[in-house]
Amino acid sequence: MGVQKLTLEDQHFAALIFPDIKRDRVRFLFVHNTQLKAVAWMMIGSDGSLYLHDRPSSTQQPKTLYKSKGIADGHGSFSTMNVPYSKKWTDLKENERKISYHSSGWVKGYGDFNQSINLKSITGRTLIQANQYTRPERYDMIEEDALRNTDIVVPAWDKDVFELDDTKPLMCRVFVEPLRDGQAQIGILERPGTPSQSALIFPATNLFNKRDNKPVQDLTYHIHFFNEERGNNPDYTFTSFLGVKT
Repeated sequence: MGVQKLTLEDQHFAALIFPDIKRDRVRFLFVHNTQLKAVAWMMIGSDGSLYLHDRPSSTQQPKTLYKSKGIADGHGSFSTMNVPYSKKWTDLKENERKISYHSSGWVKGYGDFNQSINLKSITGRTLIQANQYTRPERYDMIEEDALRNTDIVVPAWDKDVFELDDTKPLMCRVFVEPLRDGQAQIGILERPGTPSQSALIFPATNLFNKRDNKPVQDLTYHIHFFNEERGNNPDYTFTSFLGVKT
């Protein structure tokens, strides 16, 4: 089965439902001033770990990277639990600028480790990560002849490609839930004013944790994108994840 598209015009909502992409690394492409921009890349590990973060241009990086713990507010976002942890881009090594959410619940990134919820034990749809991306001009333009088979052009409900806004920052919400009988529920974020939102749905099957030598339950990742209605585009990247008491 190939990729399926779902559009709900009255909700300003579009979704792409994918088959299991296995260990492929995919790029998420948007449009800005008629140019395709590669904003983020994603990979799902063999044990269900999620590797998802933005990929700014090598010459146009954000000044600061922020990370914080939060609790779900019931409206598709987090209330911050702690003072955000920040690092300057130039103070981090290349591999420290990436965020990875491991199936064990450990979140690695920005030179630090934090404990979140264990994905092997979740029982329902759970918000685990929220991202606010930096300004559109800080992402590389992708020429059509440089497109890859693993590139995903993110659609909008009324257009073929989701458009980045110079005045409204691009946001991302990541939900995960067990995949039961090959079925996954598609949720719509409750956002004020019904802004356009797009969801990418990725099932992950036949997962196995080599360290524990045990299988991991099948999962579904929901990656939701939308333009925030409030605020200006920031000169930083902000990542929040579901916090737990330790």
